[in-house]
Amino acid sequence: MEILLDYFLQTSTFLSQARPVIGLVAGILAAILAAQASWHLTDRVIAWRQRPEED
Repeated sequence: MEILLDYFLQTSTFLSQARPVIGLVAGILAAILAAQASWHLTDRVIAWRQRPEED
């Protein structure tokens, strides 16, 4: 039982110390995904505007 309590305390301490790093990594990933989505959307809009008009 003491081993489980010790493991729980170590895990809790690690997570509380790692929280800022996890937030930073999540922010960087969100920025990368937003940039990728923006680039894809811009590419689709440019391709749509360059299509010849069909009459």
